[in-house]
Amino acid sequence: MIWDEILRRAHLVTHGVNFRDVGKVLESQFPSDVPVIRNGQEWIFAIAYILETFGGAHHHGQRR
Repeated sequence: MIWDEILRRAHLVTHGVNFRDVGKVLESQFPSDVPVIRNGQEWIFAIAYILETFGGAHHHGQRR
């Protein structure tokens, strides 16, 4: 992943989710993965309840 600080800040303002917290979503004990097609590409929309926050993340491929 290429770190983009400007995009991170914009995403935080727009969606209330910090890229720095994506690991919490992907490693959650309470995940929900939803396969989606966006612009002709397969994505997994990962949603997770994390004890202190709620967030989501898009990623390609399988959950680790």
